[in-house]
Amino acid sequence: MAFRAIGSTWGKWDLHFHTPASFDYKNKSLTNQQIVDGLLAAGVGVVAITDHHTMDVARIKELQVLGGAELTVLPGIEFRSELGGKETVHFIGIFPEDANLADLWTKLSGKLELTPEDMQKKGGDQKIYVPFAEAAEKIHELGGIVTTHAGGKSNSIENVGNTTFKMAYKADLARKHIDIFELGKVSDGKVYEEMVFPAIKHRLPLIMGSDNHDISSYQPKAYCWIKGDPSFRTFQQLKSDPHRAYVGDEPPEMARVSANPTKYIGSIGFKKVANSKLTEDWFNGTVPINPGLVAIIGNKGSGKTALAEALGLLGNCESASSFSFLSERKFRQAKNNKAREFEGTLTWRNGHPVVRKLSEPTDADMPRDVSYIPQSYLEEICNEVNNQPGGQFDAELKSVIFSHVAEHKKLDADSLDDLIRFQTEPIEDRITTLRAELHEINVRILELEARSSDTNRQLLLNLKASKERELDAHEKQKPTEVLKPETDPGQQAAMEAISQQIAESNKKRDALQETIRASDGVKKTASAQVASAARVVQLIQNFTSAYQTLLRNLDNDCKVLGIDPATLVTVTVNQSAVTTASDSATKQLEDEDGKIASSNAELKALKDAIDALTQQLDAPNGAYQKYTEALRAWTERRAEIIGEATARDTLAYVEAQIQELNDVPTQLASARTERTQKVKDIFAQIEATVGIYRALYHPVQLFIMSHQVAKSQFQMEFDASIIASRWEETILAKVNQGRKGTFCGVEDGKRTLKQLIEQADLQTSSGVTKFCLELMARFESDFRFTPPSSYPLNEQLRQGIEPAALLDAIFGLSYLVPKYQLKWAGKSIDELSPGERGTLLLIFYLLIDRRDIPLIIDQPEDNLDNQTVYDMLVACLREARSRRQVIVVTHNPNLAVVCDADQIIHSQMDKQNNRNKVTYTTGSIENPTTNLLSITVLEGTRPAFVHRDQKYQSDT
Repeated sequence: MAFRAIGSTWGKWDLHFHTPASFDYKNKSLTNQQIVDGLLAAGVGVVAITDHHTMDVARIKELQVLGGAELTVLPGIEFRSELGGKETVHFIGIFPEDANLADLWTKLSGKLELTPEDMQKKGGDQKIYVPFAEAAEKIHELGGIVTTHAGGKSNSIENVGNTTFKMAYKADLARKHIDIFELGKVSDGKVYEEMVFPAIKHRLPLIMGSDNHDISSYQPKAYCWIKGDPSFRTFQQLKSDPHRAYVGDEPPEMARVSANPTKYIGSIGFKKVANSKLTEDWFNGTVPINPGLVAIIGNKGSGKTALAEALGLLGNCESASSFSFLSERKFRQAKNNKAREFEGTLTWRNGHPVVRKLSEPTDADMPRDVSYIPQSYLEEICNEVNNQPGGQFDAELKSVIFSHVAEHKKLDADSLDDLIRFQTEPIEDRITTLRAELHEINVRILELEARSSDTNRQLLLNLKASKERELDAHEKQKPTEVLKPETDPGQQAAMEAISQQIAESNKKRDALQETIRASDGVKKTASAQVASAARVVQLIQNFTSAYQTLLRNLDNDCKVLGIDPATLVTVTVNQSAVTTASDSATKQLEDEDGKIASSNAELKALKDAIDALTQQLDAPNGAYQKYTEALRAWTERRAEIIGEATARDTLAYVEAQIQELNDVPTQLASARTERTQKVKDIFAQIEATVGIYRALYHPVQLFIMSHQVAKSQFQMEFDASIIASRWEETILAKVNQGRKGTFCGVEDGKRTLKQLIEQADLQTSSGVTKFCLELMARFESDFRFTPPSSYPLNEQLRQGIEPAALLDAIFGLSYLVPKYQLKWAGKSIDELSPGERGTLLLIFYLLIDRRDIPLIIDQPEDNLDNQTVYDMLVACLREARSRRQVIVVTHNPNLAVVCDADQIIHSQMDKQNNRNKVTYTTGSIENPTTNLLSITVLEGTRPAFVHRDQKYQSDT
């Protein structure tokens, strides 16, 4: 028998083949050697000799010897039955290659009356028939299987007819007596899959045999491929999994593996390094790896995980930090690093070897050639408290989603985050600009709120009252009037002359003071012009810098388009007018400063002159002159107190400020409306990002909707939405929760904000705007009380935090982020238990992940009940194996046996004499050796399995 270490692989099987022993064979001179040579030349690995109503024992034995290990020859026989009408139904019995042929034929021919004497008595082969049911029962009793002509093939079971009764009869035959249907043409397969099997609620393998009667013209209509060892034992697996049979030029799996040899591991080998002084054996030899589904089994501590991690290491997996065996805790201990004593070689199916010591790390700069999910890694990411963006669970989902993005749409990105970053970069720039504009609005709102506050109004009223008191006090200090004296006639001329000089000097003083006031006004205007010019120049420089940044950002995309970015946006900067205005204003400031200095000097000189002239007056005139000078100073001071509306610290200015308070509510309402619009603008950009997310996950959604397993069994809903993330550090981190306010108390405040977020509609612009206003209201008033009591915002903030920073945080929406939302059976990821998350992630890896590199999973069934394993993982593993190589470490029979693993790798460690020798025994499920090992490890030995089976009721 040919049982192979590689396990079940596809091979050509011909299960309907005649030799010269058949009465209607065309060229009876052909030899057995020619038959074997012809079959081998056609690539056939298994043939069933099915001569009409006879078993040529001697010929079959010789064919088995000639076929050797290259061609398995199964004994068989073709029967004509009593069924059918004009064309009777034919069926075939096929038996094990190691059957006792002489005994088999004796029992079969005797029971079915096919001895030479019986044949002669009935009139020869063409007049022979055997009862279908009786013969089928005998074939099964003797350890064989029954195949029946079906579909459009001659002598098909369809000749029984299609009346209601006959259809029921055929269904009974299929369920009770037939193991395999043999078709006459490939198209029959679709009819049986879509109509017959659903109708009879029973599925059988579909094959095509050559029905060849002349090996010299061996040309089957279509080749029959069967996956398994070239042995009769494979039929047991074929009957439980009819998909092991394929009719056509080449099975898709074979074509896929042949076309992608760099994506399939061929083998892994181990050896000690040269001059190793380690006395323990551990690993040695080469383990072949099947390209389909591989199950690594064994008792605890037998080396299962060691093999899986070695595959992950040599395949440069990303999860090496989660290794449990090849870690510093076990095989790579710092003081006893046994891993450096061993070298592993992973050989891909194209022959390319990867050699690495088991102590070496993976290379982050090299491609990840395998995907490995260690047991601890799965547990770690599935036990994350919150499924927040940036977490490991989120990262794993993104990696699967990225696998569905069409290659031409990946835009050379290495990950989904890179692709999203590339597509959303302009949006993020726009959001940054909008938030800067929002900040200016928030500052203005805070200023207007401060101005409109009762405190500010009272302050202004107090200032007005203070200024009025100051004016009233000043009024009371008005100099007492001194009448102009009657002048002594003798001195009249002299006194009048002095008085006239003083009067003229005062006129000059008035003129000079007016000049100074005018110059101050000019200086105020010129200073504003200089400042505005500097601001304009700075803004132009900022704009120019932004323009240069824009050109740099456009460069890569424009290169792809073959466009010069400078031709798209042209900027012309001409600062000459600003420079001229600034220079003119600067000169004006200098000129006015000169005028003021000159005027002040003249004023001083005039004052000194007036003082000197006053000294020349007689006492009455001197007193009068002092009065007029004091009145002059008093009048000037009174004018300063009253002032103008534009001059600070004057009564007129305070009165104007009070008057302007009437306009503040309108200005504040306008600013708040402007802020609301800015919030909507920011939200629109976040929505645009969600749109990009949706476009990227759309292929996954289409896959789920179109995939029968995903759609019917897993009820997954996939969408992108906006969630609140990092709201604690964005908002509450700015709040002193030890003070009064709605969010007083760390846990209470967190709970209050969380509840507010959960109640909010964060998917619409109006909902987000409403949330911002409600959140702001809770900072303006303490909602812990009914009715809420007003409490100053700045009293609630941490030291060093400005109110504008909190407003920017609330209305800037930086806590709102797009996120993939995945629901399973109506439950969001956050509502799933760690076990359910693990199942969901495995579904993603196995069913939805389109990456075609080998997938290695260590004990995926841990933390899952058997029903979940059977209902969920089995279907996913079957699906995954049709797209990629899957290697599973397991102790669950549902995964190894029910999934119909193509290869079993049994791990065993011999710890005798401290040798720690690990042995890997490999083969298919049908291989007697690995079959027995599977029963022993997975079921606890056959007696235990049988005993359990006997305990269960037959109909539960």
